[in-house]
Amino acid sequence: MYDTSIKDDVSFVGALEGQRNLSEGTWQYWMILILAFAWSIYQIYVVIVPTNSVFIRAFHLAFIFTLAFAMYPMFRREKTMHSIPWYNFPISISAVLGALYIFINYDALNSRYGVWSPLDVAMGIASIILLLKAARRTLGLERLLLLSVVPFILIPNMTSMWLGIGSEYVSYAVGFALYGLVYFMQKNTIKN
Repeated sequence: MYDTSIKDDVSFVGALEGQRNLSEGTWQYWMILILAFAWSIYQIYVVIVPTNSVFIRAFHLAFIFTLAFAMYPMFRREKTMHSIPWYNFPISISAVLGALYIFINYDALNSRYGVWSPLDVAMGIASIILLLKAARRTLGLERLLLLSVVPFILIPNMTSMWLGIGSEYVSYAVGFALYGLVYFMQKNTIKN
């Protein structure tokens, strides 16, 4: 016997987390299913046939980008919760190209170690922006901001070197920022 309440609970949790709820049998549903299966097969392949760790990370990030932009909408509206809008595909392709840039240009990047071309810098900046965008979609803005501040807490000496000020000032600033962020998250949680 199939319990429909479990399926309803899974849909509820997916909607609560902001994940798309695609109809079974649609081409978008099958695309995500095949990508997730391919990623699983890739993970097994990497264990059986070890290769360069840079290549592994590049392909890993490409799968993450594709699934993040396919499964989580840019805006959580009713229209975008049940289908993948067209603008997600160019964003996803750009992110995958950015992730695979290291794999494609591996020899060239190694030969000019430390001397970056303008294309290297542009691809790096674009990849970081797209990574932050994917993280915002999957985690939410509050968690992304919180995780962006954590390194300043864990490594106060490094932050004082980066910012050129004393570590105690960085600790105070981060403490106030975290307090404000937690207050903001609690205030919004109570409203909703």
